[in-house]
Amino acid sequence: MKKFIYTILFVMLMTIFPMISKATEYKKVNLEEYNTMNLIETLESEEIEPKFTDYKEKDDQVTIYLFRGTGCAYCRAFLTFLSELEAEYYNKIKVVAFDAWYDEDSSILLGEISSFLGEEAGGVPYIIIGEDVFPGYAADYNEAIKASIDKQYKESTKYNVFEEYNKHIDELIKEERQEKMMPVLWNGLITVICTVFVVLYVKYSNSKLLYALCGGELSETNLEATEEIVYDKTTEKQEKNNNTNKKNNKHVNKTNKKMN
Repeated sequence: MKKFIYTILFVMLMTIFPMISKATEYKKVNLEEYNTMNLIETLESEEIEPKFTDYKEKDDQVTIYLFRGTGCAYCRAFLTFLSELEAEYYNKIKVVAFDAWYDEDSSILLGEISSFLGEEAGGVPYIIIGEDVFPGYAADYNEAIKASIDKQYKESTKYNVFEEYNKHIDELIKEERQEKMMPVLWNGLITVICTVFVVLYVKYSNSKLLYALCGGELSETNLEATEEIVYDKTTEKQEKNNNTNKKNNKHVNKTNKKMN
């Protein structure tokens, strides 16, 4: 019975394991894996002198995610706008900037995030402030950008596009696993049923054999007697083999003594 149970467990493990071990095509975003720059670093990369002093990043600030290209005129114009904002805004914002022109990973990320937001990126700059997206930049956007910063700053729980994107990926992974699970479970069930059938058939065949050996009467007593006969014959055979080996050893010893 134990062997039967172990067989079933082994079959189920071999059926389910490939599904568990198969990697998913979806991947969540970890910003620490990307080359990013903060507001001061980004301004310095474009040789823009900030108009503010004593700037510090804080947890309650609004994060502006900026996909840019080093040397992009429109990106530089947007950064210049940020550097000239009224002093009150410097306590409200911080920047996480990606170079989508010269960093392939950042370029791929731009495509994924813009698809998720439903605002396909036609180029850079691509500006994300909370739930608001600005695909490009022009001076006409200035008031809308400041309004977006003010709105997001007032929120106690600020919208983070990458956190929402990762939640979306979790849902896709969950759906993918559910889709893969059903055929695997059916295959596993069929495999287990077939295994049970084979084991029971083998057990039935053995019972018929014992039934024939017992002269057509298969009872617990006959079964025990048959097992004893098989055991006795096996023991007898082993004893004969041992005696033969002893005789051969004695003969070899006598021959060795004569030769000596």
